[in-house]
Amino acid sequence: MQTLFQSFVVILLIMGAVIHAVDRLNVLWFVIDDMSANFSCYGEKTIRTPAVGQLAEDGLLFTRAYATSPVCSTFRS
Repeated sequence: MQTLFQSFVVILLIMGAVIHAVDRLNVLWFVIDDMSANFSCYGEKTIRTPAVGQLAEDGLLFTRAYATSPVCSTFRS
């Protein structure tokens, strides 16, 4: 009887975790050091990046950005 109860509790916990996971926001944030927007989703013709292009198509694509410095060394510190 106790094993049945423990199994029931485990199943309830798993179901609660699955339901909670559906409600959470899924975010993938690219942080790239010292690189221009050399992705095909930003118009790059020479370098093909279909996986990043699909992520941009399915999600959010930033078209304006701000950096505190024009070079990476002071931007990182």
